[in-house]
Amino acid sequence: MTQAPTIAEEQRLIAEDFELFDDWREKIEYVLDLGRKLPAFPEQHRIDANKVKGCQSQVWMVAELDQADDRIRIVADSDAFIVRGLIALLLRLYANRHPQEILDNPPAVFQ
Repeated sequence: MTQAPTIAEEQRLIAEDFELFDDWREKIEYVLDLGRKLPAFPEQHRIDANKVKGCQSQVWMVAELDQADDRIRIVADSDAFIVRGLIALLLRLYANRHPQEILDNPPAVFQ
């Protein structure tokens, strides 16, 4: 059985994916395509308690610890197409991970 890539490895793979595109339009189309492939978000989760505060578009996110295997299950959605693609990238990095792995690999801060 093949082990899933670590968060750092997944970050590298995402960067490699983006290097395949020659211009920003292709990169945007790729992100939009990722958003189109995002799994359906359960309607019962589209409530204010699950909204991500501070987002200009509407974003809903639910994260729960699966006690059976100690992994964080995350589902999310947005009403904005580009944000849906960004959510897909976020889920690629952090969904179905052990909590400590997530804590050990916070998102990079760009200045």
